[in-house]
Amino acid sequence: MSDNSYCSGEWSEEGVYESSKTVSWRAYEKARQLTDTSYLPDLYNLTETSKSNATKAHAYFIIGFIAKNTNSELATKFLLDRLKVEKLTSTINLILHRLADLYKPAHLDLSVIYQLIGKKGALTRHAAYMALTNTGHSVENSLLDLLEKTRNREDIIWIIHALGYIGTEKSLDILKTYLKHKKLRVRESVRNELPSIMIRVGLPVTEICRLNNVSTQFVESRKERISHLTRPG
Repeated sequence: MSDNSYCSGEWSEEGVYESSKTVSWRAYEKARQLTDTSYLPDLYNLTETSKSNATKAHAYFIIGFIAKNTNSELATKFLLDRLKVEKLTSTINLILHRLADLYKPAHLDLSVIYQLIGKKGALTRHAAYMALTNTGHSVENSLLDLLEKTRNREDIIWIIHALGYIGTEKSLDILKTYLKHKKLRVRESVRNELPSIMIRVGLPVTEICRLNNVSTQFVESRKERISHLTRPG
């Protein structure tokens, strides 16, 4: 997964580097499709014993996708537990990104994610907001509380993005107030996420178009993708 050389049989064009032709690219593509849970014990061991940060990162990546493809709660819990152990920011962020894709039942403890929001830097906070989605826990109120407390523009945008996946009518009422935010990027973020929430709430297409200044075609397209833009939480 660290081999950026071209695969056998691939031709290189002078002055052009095509990552899709590399050994690394194909290894990552294969890892995304893995479903064999028998690999997990060895992968767990790698994350716990390897001295190479790159090797550990690759192992976490593979664990995350096996967990996603097989709905493995044990692998999901393993990743949550490793957040309490890992110290390297890039490794923590990688685990959080994988956890955003994994369903976390209500009996799994998410407190470590909240702790990371409280004590880590911007990139970790942003990944943590997303990792709070896709869960049996009710996290909407927690995200809205975080939104109310922060004044950081990027944090506001990422919390709004997370709410776009799980928000209910309660989020809708609060996010509408951000349509008048002084920062353009915040207003744009709200207009991008509100249609998903409004579709889930069941509001008419005309209302969604009017509030967000978007076309009927945009809303219909969003409706077709709403299952991919919705997570439990």
